[in-house]
Amino acid sequence: MKHHRRPRYERFTDTPRKRAAALRRQERERDSFPLLAAEITKAQPSIDAIMTRRETEWDEQEQRERDRLARAWRAIRAEIAAPPSRQRRAVDRLARRYGGPLNPAAYAYFYREITGFHHPSAPCGMGGKPYQPTS
Repeated sequence: MKHHRRPRYERFTDTPRKRAAALRRQERERDSFPLLAAEITKAQPSIDAIMTRRETEWDEQEQRERDRLARAWRAIRAEIAAPPSRQRRAVDRLARRYGGPLNPAAYAYFYREITGFHHPSAPCGMGGKPYQPTS
């Protein structure tokens, strides 16, 4: 099957290089306003707090992306199931001949080619606009 699996999720890794980069950034912030360096230092979070926040944001971003992809798949699959079986078979034929990865954007393209209408929630951003072929 041509469906490509999403790469396996890898958790955020706290490395000495990331910690050093965060320290350099904080130092640049302090150096940009030397007269306010003491106040800026008080406002800056600790490196442990920064790494914890990054880990949390990393996990949340991964979940948001997985949810977005699942919504796109459900929307496209529902639209492909709605037309008559002749059009569904035509979408299937296009998918079998397609050389690239079969993802929601590819199926939105197949749907447009068969029905002449962009899928309203297509991940490619075409959003329900009638298809006007260029001649």
